[in-house]
Amino acid sequence: EAQTRIVGPYGCMVVLEQSLEVEQHIRIINLLTSKTNPAVIVWRGHQGAEGWELGIELIDPEMNFWGLDL
Repeated sequence: EAQTRIVGPYGCMVVLEQSLEVEQHIRIINLLTSKTNPAVIVWRGHQGAEGWELGIELIDPEMNFWGLDL
């Protein structure tokens, strides 16, 4: 489970306790909407007290994946 910091129609930046590798394929689950989407790690930032900063790109996302007006 990750903490989402920034979201956009094509991806997000999260903080996650475990480190994932750049180009690693994952599946994102939006816990508020129960929607899922394949994704890929495109950036790994610094490790802080809460975990690793990770940039995630959604693969062929639904435009309303986040349930927000973006």
